[in-house]
Amino acid sequence: MIPSGFVQQNIISLGDAMNGNRNSISPTEWRLMKIIWSLGSAAARDVYSIAGERYGMTMGTTKNLLARLVAKGHLQTRQIGNSYLYTPVASMLECVSEAADELLDNTSEEVADSLMLRLVRQGKLSGSGIKKLRKILDAYGD
Repeated sequence: MIPSGFVQQNIISLGDAMNGNRNSISPTEWRLMKIIWSLGSAAARDVYSIAGERYGMTMGTTKNLLARLVAKGHLQTRQIGNSYLYTPVASMLECVSEAADELLDNTSEEVADSLMLRLVRQGKLSGSGIKKLRKILDAYGD
């Protein structure tokens, strides 16, 4: 069941989100967002099924986190019968880019250098990603 005021809050949050005013996503919320991105959109029971199995989340916790993500403007809802379908407002790349921008905005140049090196060392770059990075670095110069 959707709490009273939820729909109004959802509309306001979506308006804020469209203006780039989404709030930060917590680590636990990222887990749910990844599930929903992988499914495209999902009902709470589908998110809970996966989150419960992977992370031991209860249905109550899952629903609370989904409501927070809607309130923050990261998810939109559409009622289908007595269920709600949750859909991401932005792509994973857009959200990760926002998080990275926020992180870089809050660091000094010295820390940003170390942060970039750490990201490269984490090893999540594909072969084409490494080629693109080399191209950027070559163009950047010393």
